Amino acid sequence: MKLFSNAVSPCCQKVRMCLRELNLTYCEVEVSLQNKENLSTWYKKINPAGTLPVLQVDDKVISDSTKICLYLIEEHGNNELMPSDQESFILVNSTLALIDKRLHPASACLLWPMAIRPYLIEMESDKALALIKSIPDKKRQDRQKNLLHFGLDADDVCVGVRTYRDIMSKIDMHLKDMEWLSGDTFGLADIAVAPYLQLSKQFGWEDLFSDCAAVVRLFSKLSSRSSFKKGVVASVSAEKRASFLAKGRANRDKVLSMR
Repeated sequence: MKLFSNAVSPCCQKVRMCLRELNLTYCEVEVSLQNKENLSTWYKKINPAGTLPVLQVDDKVISDSTKICLYLIEEHGNNELMPSDQESFILVNSTLALIDKRLHPASACLLWPMAIRPYLIEMESDKALALIKSIPDKKRQDRQKNLLHFGLDADDVCVGVRTYRDIMSKIDMHLKDMEWLSGDTFGLADIAVAPYLQLSKQFGWEDLFSDCAAVVRLFSKLSSRSSFKKGVVASVSAEKRASFLAKGRANRDKVLSMR
């Protein structure tokens, strides 16, 4: 198995965590989001959408992080990371959809100005805009243009912060009657939310969910897992984590004021 991924991408971190939970061996190819390598000719031959991650298994190519995890669980995990009863199964799928459709885009508006924008603003503006215009998805194009121009002052950031808060509140409500998001036992829904909780911590913005007691408790349990430590936290170098934390703390009041 070959995983095309990026260290700071929450979607890639989710897949790495799943691979480690299943004790699977894989080869990893780092694709630079900072330099827009995901839009290069060689990578778009693998995934025309230019998104990460991609899992390549022989001739099979899977390009959606949730689909990758479900494939791995079905093929190698005896479905142990998905609940067996129908009610819990439906709830987990609903949570996965919420994370993919709302939490991920919202969090991207927080991560992109901090982790990707600094590289693009060092380029000639015409080159940076040309790279963004090569994104196949027009909505992503427009969002990244806005984030490039305005950084954390972009309207998308405020919307992202409020959406993040709203979803964490919903997840907090779910967790009040459950041990894990996946039900009685740890599973894919917990893996799926883990990188987005770590995203806030790595920038020193934990107060975005500090009043959500059940979410805080979940994050504490996730943080103790080896798959989280190695697949999520350690995927970003110690030097980069220190840089992110310093930049995040410098902008902490601005971000928290958007709640």
